[in-house]
Amino acid sequence: MDELFFRSIEEKHRILVAHIDKIFKVIVGNDEEQKSQHIAAGWNAANNLANIFATQDQPIWLRQLLDVLSRPRNGFSLNQLLLQLISLNEHLRSHNWRGSEDSRLGFDFEAIYEKHKAQSQLPSLFDQVASSLQALIESGEIDSRKVAKTIESLISTIQKNRNSSYFSVQGTRHFLANVLKNFLLEELKKIPALGSLITAVEKSVAELDSGIQEMQLNIAEELKRTHSADFPFLTYDRTGSLLSSSGNTTLDADA
Repeated sequence: MDELFFRSIEEKHRILVAHIDKIFKVIVGNDEEQKSQHIAAGWNAANNLANIFATQDQPIWLRQLLDVLSRPRNGFSLNQLLLQLISLNEHLRSHNWRGSEDSRLGFDFEAIYEKHKAQSQLPSLFDQVASSLQALIESGEIDSRKVAKTIESLISTIQKNRNSSYFSVQGTRHFLANVLKNFLLEELKKIPALGSLITAVEKSVAELDSGIQEMQLNIAEELKRTHSADFPFLTYDRTGSLLSSSGNTTLDADA
């Protein structure tokens, strides 16, 4: 019976993750009806998952997600929604319904993360990405308001999360990769004059990927050394696709 229960939870969890991925893909577009439909579908998926549990047994991030997805109906801006989803994204993806990994291990992950984030200069790597995106705007070559607005949204998101928690940093990287893959790079490459600036964007994103990978490897080494433990990092390739959800800290940039 327990196994059937967990399978039901995990299936609803996978459906919710798929809906949130759709929201990330459409939120930078101009189709307001499509945005509303996907946000409503995301809320329904989150509610279906939450209804399995008594309120006091629901994960905090799930209750927060339900609240966030209900706000656009009450005047909550889509930019605010995006930032909230980024902050919750890794909690959503990494939650282990069969037992919380870091609570079993008993260490302060955020404290370890903050130390290695400072050593990796991660905020400055995000700044380089934002600067390379800003150079596209300042080139004067972009006529499409949709493209310009998308770039401005990326810059704003990076600036707000560049020095944030592990989950917010990973969520920002995931969102950046998805926008580049699913819309922005394809549109930018239609403008021949932007060739060198596009190369600069891709280089800065690659350096960010390397910085995140190095930071995660250093964190993993410390956990092995001090706690004899592995931590289930979630990592993404440059297309925004999930690479690993348990124990593997390798970020394969060419995947």
